[in-house]
Amino acid sequence: QDELATIWARNLTGRGQVVAVADTGVDMESCYFRDPNVDERANKDLRQHTNPVYLYYGHRKLVQYIVFASGDEGSEHGHGTHVVGTILGDNVDGDPSFRGMAHDAKLAFTDIGTLDAQGKPVLFVPVSLDRVLELAFEAGARIHSNSWGATKHNVYTAHAVDMDEFMYANQEMLILVAAG
Repeated sequence: QDELATIWARNLTGRGQVVAVADTGVDMESCYFRDPNVDERANKDLRQHTNPVYLYYGHRKLVQYIVFASGDEGSEHGHGTHVVGTILGDNVDGDPSFRGMAHDAKLAFTDIGTLDAQGKPVLFVPVSLDRVLELAFEAGARIHSNSWGATKHNVYTAHAVDMDEFMYANQEMLILVAAG
């Protein structure tokens, strides 16, 4: 915690930043994302979308939630919630012991989680990432994090081309991909 306290003491907290993530859903009722100034029902309704794009003005953590795959929020599977919590979670109950690295940042999220025929959680990554990246950029994100794993290693895939082309055209955007 000492190292983090030093980083945060230097105002490297994510304040003023929007981070985009595409993953399984985010549990917006979690203490790391819930907004006490938003009606409790509205927090629950964030996960029950039928329209593809939602913008949230004034929410303490969320600026955009896009339902891309099934519309299921996926919190019971936890991966999207875990990834976003690690990046920018901030405990609304005031306990600073558990914070994401950029806890003052806000989130532009694309829900690409769904369930396969056996009910197992899977990611439905779009063939082209252009629209996912464009919507995140339009929401103010300049960092996009993807923790999808890979079926092919050491291969320059179409997704890698999409990301490279987007960053070339929008040089203030940094797209990160977890190894694995």
